[in-house]
This record gives sequence, C-alpha cells and structure tokens, in this order.
Amino acid sequence: MIGIHISKYQRYEDHHENFSTKIEGMWCTVSYHKGTGKQAFYENENLLVLIDGWVFNSESYVGQAEFVADIYDNKGTDVPLYLNGQFNILIHDKTKNLSLLFNDIFGFRKLFINKDNEISSDLSFLRRNGSSLNIEHIRKNLNYPRFLSSDETFYNEIYPLEPSSILNLDSGEVKRYKINSFYKDSPEVSDWSIEQINSKITQNISETHKSSIVVIGLSGGMDSRFLLEHLLKTSSNVESLTYGIEYSDEVNIAREVAEKCGIKQNNLFLNSSDFTRYATRYVDQIGGLDIFPQSFIYLLENKKFTGKVLDTGFALDVYLGGTQVDRIDGGKATGLTNDHFDFSLNNIYAEPFRVFTSLMYRQVMLREYIDDRYSLFHYDNYFLIKALKDRLIQGGAFYYDLARNVIQKSYTTPLQSTMFDLSLEFEDHKEAERIQILKEQFVQRKVTEGKTLYHRRYYSDFGMWLINSDSWKGLLNDLLFSSELNGMVEIEKIQKLVTEHKHGQSSHIRDLIRLITTNLFIKSHKKE
Repeated sequence: MIGIHISKYQRYEDHHENFSTKIEGMWCTVSYHKGTGKQAFYENENLLVLIDGWVFNSESYVGQAEFVADIYDNKGTDVPLYLNGQFNILIHDKTKNLSLLFNDIFGFRKLFINKDNEISSDLSFLRRNGSSLNIEHIRKNLNYPRFLSSDETFYNEIYPLEPSSILNLDSGEVKRYKINSFYKDSPEVSDWSIEQINSKITQNISETHKSSIVVIGLSGGMDSRFLLEHLLKTSSNVESLTYGIEYSDEVNIAREVAEKCGIKQNNLFLNSSDFTRYATRYVDQIGGLDIFPQSFIYLLENKKFTGKVLDTGFALDVYLGGTQVDRIDGGKATGLTNDHFDFSLNNIYAEPFRVFTSLMYRQVMLREYIDDRYSLFHYDNYFLIKALKDRLIQGGAFYYDLARNVIQKSYTTPLQSTMFDLSLEFEDHKEAERIQILKEQFVQRKVTEGKTLYHRRYYSDFGMWLINSDSWKGLLNDLLFSSELNGMVEIEKIQKLVTEHKHGQSSHIRDLIRLITTNLFIKSHKKE
C-alpha cells in the first residue's frame, strides 16, 4: 500500500515501487507510484529522506526529497515549518543518529502506529499479529452525527499519527507543532474582492500542479467544477473521472461539463452487483472507516493511470459550505454550520474532530490505483480563507459567489447536486433543494408501490437498490438486524431509519450505508 512503513520485524513489500533500508534495527520502506516522477527518497553521506506525498513549495517534485534535505541542513528539526504540502516524511540524520517522522498540518497522508511502535499506512500490516476491536469507538461512530475521532481507529492499540506532529522514532516522543506557528502573519484580505481571492487561489493551485497530468474527480457539482476551472487556468494537462450509473445525472452532467471544458472524460459505470462484490474487500482493507460505495476504486485496477494524479474540489465545501465540522462538547456531538460558525475556530480542521477525517482514511485506499493530492488545501488557501471576516462566511452566499465567479465554461450546465442552475440567485437555493427532495421522495414512494421509476441521481439510484433489489433486501436484513450491531445501536433506531427510507419519508442512505459497512467490517474481523 502506498505510504511509509516502519517495522522491527519485517520489511514491507507490495506490488508498487519500494525503497527499503534498515535504520537502527528497523526496516523503513516507502511505497510509491513511479510514473508521476515524484522523488520518494534521497540519500547523501549525512542524511536519508523518505517522502510519501507532495511538497508543494519544492521547485519540482522530481527533486522534492533533496529539497527537504537542504531545509533540514539549514533549519534542523524545525523543517516542517518551512514546508507546504501533503506528506509524511522520514528523516534519518546519520551524524546525530536521529530519526524523525512528521506530517503535514492536515494529516492527509494517513499513518498508523501500533503497540509495538510499528508505523504504516496499511492497517493489515499493523494488525497481522492480531488486534481486538475498539467497540466504544465503533459505537461512537455509529451514534454521533458525522463523528469520527482521528485519535483512534476501529482497532484497539492502533492509532493514527496526529496531523501537524513530529515523532522522534528513537525515543517515541511525539511533538505537536501548532498550526498558528505556520504563517504567523496572516494575509490582510478582509476587503479583497471575489476576483482577487480567486486569482490568489489560482496562483496557489499552480504551485501544486507542476508537470503531472491531473485527473479531477468530477461529479458535476459546484466544488469539483470550481477546482476544474481553476486548474484550466494553470494548465491544459487535465482530464476528469466520474463514477456512477450509466444513465444517471451525475455521469451525464459531468460528461457535459467535460465537453464544455474541452477535457477528456473517464467514466466508471457501476451497478448494485459491483457494490456487493467489492464491499467486504473494501471495508476490510480500510478498517471499517468509510462508506463502501467508495469500493468503486477496484474498477481502477484495470485502468491505466500511470503518471496521473487525482485531485478533488473537496476543500471548498469544508471551508465555506455545508457543515464544516462536528465538535464534541460534554461528550455530545454538536454540528457547526455556517449559521453559527465561529471562524476563530477555523484551526479546528487540524484538530482531532474533523468532518473530513474519513476522507483521509478513504484516500489510503484510493491512492493504490492513482496517486492523489488536494490542490485546494495548499496552505496559502487555508490561511487566506481563515483571514476572511466572519460576516462573509456566514449564510453560504459567499461560497456560492466564489464558485460562480470561476465557473464560466460550463456555466449553463445545471449543478449535479440539486440540478439547479448557477444563474439562480442564492436565496432561491433552498427552494430548489426542497423541490429536489420532493422529487426523490416521489420516486421512492413509487418504488414501494412496486413501480420501478428510476431517479437519475446516482445516490438516489443507490438508495433504491436498498429497497427494490432482492439482493439488497437480503443484505439489509442480514446486516442491519444481525447480532453484530447489538449493544451498539438501538434496534428501534435502525427500524425507524429503514422504515422512513423505504417509504420515502426521509432519505437515510448515508446512515444505512454506515450501518451496513460497520457490520461487514465486524463480520470480516470475526473470520480472522
């Protein structure tokens, strides 16, 4: 699995390009995609540097490990404060007999550590000697809305390396470097226009692009199109990737967006058998920490993406739209939305409770088949948005205006998320969303009456598989009401979710998927 792997027992080996060396009795390996031309290791007489990921402020990715070595020579253990990117980096100082492992401020390149102080991005590598389930953490994940603590996993005695941390491998000491120690002087941007902000974002993204081909995950929604048109301003070396039902709006709208932007479109067509076939394999490898529709990644096995990098527009939503983060107050999860968002807490994104933690677990698997980065999470973009005044962020209109200013080539194509037009005024969004929900509920009610009336939205199709396919009905009964979830979720709650979903009263797709995924994971674990 792509990443850094450290073990005193055995060398890590997989089907990727691997560089391994022994440091103080520990096997240290970096597994990487060779085709991107990214420098994964560098060694001279004094230093050894291993890199999993991307150092944005290196002049080129071809020399990024050597760039890190030069900074270490000049700045010592403060080297993380002079880097920008998404990475895990191991530095072995031969002269001082010192080994340091550190990551970026968001912790995008996930690493785990077990009770034997072995470190890896591959959970199966760390639990090969057995590890019991972390039942309390699983229970919290199932019962708290959008909750996933990044300081635990579904296994006892296996923990993630915290974002923005540095680990002394010799002493086991972990040091958190404060997010505010980066960019001590925040930019004065409070009065910047939308155009100025977007111009700066484009400039920052150009730093991440360099020479590789970018494959953008294109849903046809606002976030992915926002990033796509920024990328088109920096380079024409862009293509898109969309997965879904062949006749769904997600695929068709993304295809139209790609055509209007003049880029190549890659499609992965799915059906319910794909999910049932891949689900167990996926949740086992990811450690139960994701929704299994992401098992589409196995369709990438036969695709040729050598030398290409996946990027997504995820950051825009985290910064400005929807629910930014769930905070835990007094043991209870409290959703923070734009309506009551205290932007002074923006640095909570790099804290243990983050709405996008599960995304980072997901990417551990996704980069098996195509390398990935998040251009919008360039540090300058983060601190740019952080410096904006609260009044601009609240309500969500700024989020919409920021995207509409950039999305020009596909402006007349409806947005995938709710099928409304970019030309709509922001105050009309809620009405458009209400109509969309009514359409989905109407389709679901028809299905319960025995009429196969497919809605064209991808997730709606998935929801109908849950109630209209014999294989899915069996899966629901076997998993949602089996003994694995006893004591974790009240049976009345599960019954309520299933009933409301089946009758179109409310869509509980994500909750049902999360329950199914967890059950598959527990069953898989019990077979070991």
